[in-house]
Amino acid sequence: MRKEIELKFEVTPQDLRKLRGARVLRRKPLKEEDLVSVYFDTPKHKLARNDVTLRVRHNGAKCLQTIKSGGLAGSFRRGEWEHETKGDVPNLRKARDTALAPLLTKKLKRGLKPVFETHIHRTSVPVRKNGTLIEVALDEGRVRAGRRSAPISELELELKRGKTGDIFKLAHEMGKLAPATLSLKSKSERGYDLIENKPAKAVGAEKIRLQRGMNTADAFRIIGRSILRHIAGNETAVRRSDSEGVHQMRVGLRRLRAAISLFAKLLGDQETERVKAELKWLTGELAPARDLDVYMRNEIEPLRRDAPTRRGMKELAGALTLRRDAAFGKASAAVESRRYRSLLLDTLQWLETGDWAKHARYYKQWPIERFARGYFRAAYQDDNEESEKDPGA
Repeated sequence: MRKEIELKFEVTPQDLRKLRGARVLRRKPLKEEDLVSVYFDTPKHKLARNDVTLRVRHNGAKCLQTIKSGGLAGSFRRGEWEHETKGDVPNLRKARDTALAPLLTKKLKRGLKPVFETHIHRTSVPVRKNGTLIEVALDEGRVRAGRRSAPISELELELKRGKTGDIFKLAHEMGKLAPATLSLKSKSERGYDLIENKPAKAVGAEKIRLQRGMNTADAFRIIGRSILRHIAGNETAVRRSDSEGVHQMRVGLRRLRAAISLFAKLLGDQETERVKAELKWLTGELAPARDLDVYMRNEIEPLRRDAPTRRGMKELAGALTLRRDAAFGKASAAVESRRYRSLLLDTLQWLETGDWAKHARYYKQWPIERFARGYFRAAYQDDNEESEKDPGA
């Protein structure tokens, strides 16, 4: 198994063509490929429910079978197992010692079938600097499931060799050339969304899975990545002035700020303060839209129903509607802005390579259970001390 370290960005087809002519990619050996990837799962999507993907990719006459763990979690780091194979069906003998192996019952083997596929024209360029090798891929095509299809237009950076920080440096460089929004949704997730015919709507928080015995720093990263997906997952809904999308993005921002507070002993550096400031900025940009929408639904609309002819009611409702629409426009502009795109990338970079991790070496030796016990013990003691000060509390 190798660990795949990659960043994906959504770009428009026009900006994708602009990136092809970027100076950083010039004078490099370009590689053009037409890739067809077929994804396999059971009718009840058991692989997806266990965060595993299985695909067979066709590149001309060559077939490559790939199994990924974390392939549905938009993870920055994913387990990946690749084997050349023959034909259009997976070779499950080569799934031994992979994330798929524990799921391979006879029933599952019988139930595996193609569920969707992607058709991608890829332009890839190797970028080498100071011993680091990063593959830059410009992907344009479609994901297809039966009669349904959706476009794909992505910039993908994959670290082949070198320091993790270098992939973020290149990402920032590419982001200056064209608007590129960090995508925390994999191609496989797009396929499953298409199968289920999910519209672009507000999304809630996903379950966070921590493994017993993992160290505290890694646990914080997993929590942070999950919450970042919650925030980013509501971009489209916010752009469309969906009140629930604004609400869910605000919930995600509060959750991330709460996580930073909970793990404060690990943090406390200047980078953390900058991240907190940007999260606070975005929260402020979203707040008026949600607050005005809730006020109108809970206070103004009932008044209009109960007393529609009351003097001034129509004018008041009209004025508040204009203010609410302007507030939603402000929220939409915020997630369309370069500052927001930087917030996502900078927050992920801080989670993965931030200075806090260097200062938190002591906690890398702590399993998350020990950290949690210490936190709850301190909270319990604080509650007792407050009760002693105020017996009537």
